[in-house]
Amino acid sequence: MTPQDILAMPADDYMNEIQKDFFSQVLLENQASVMDAIAAARLTLATLGNAADPADLANIEEDRQNLTRTLDRLTNQLNNIRYSLKSLADDEYGWCEMTGEEIGLPRLIAQPTARYSAANQARQESISRH
Repeated sequence: MTPQDILAMPADDYMNEIQKDFFSQVLLENQASVMDAIAAARLTLATLGNAADPADLANIEEDRQNLTRTLDRLTNQLNNIRYSLKSLADDEYGWCEMTGEEIGLPRLIAQPTARYSAANQARQESISRH
């Protein structure tokens, strides 16, 4: 099943079993990819070591900070994926957590871990900026 096949389905059949299976597969693939990236970042972080030269030490410390930020971002992604997989299991996936309206297939294909409709997401971001 491709994203085009999912988008071609009737709108009144939103979040049917085929769509749930599709998004489950996408989320599981994303989860595996993120877990591989976390493992690689942790391995790189563990092998950075130390240096006697202050310039090299500064470079190593900068790499360590970048890897730590990357690990934080990846861990957050993994948590969002796991949350979405749980939502799928609970038959809550695909529905806005604030309004209960459909998030929409195009948005979910673009961002499988979306928890809000596009309008609600924009509203949330606008509020957090102010």
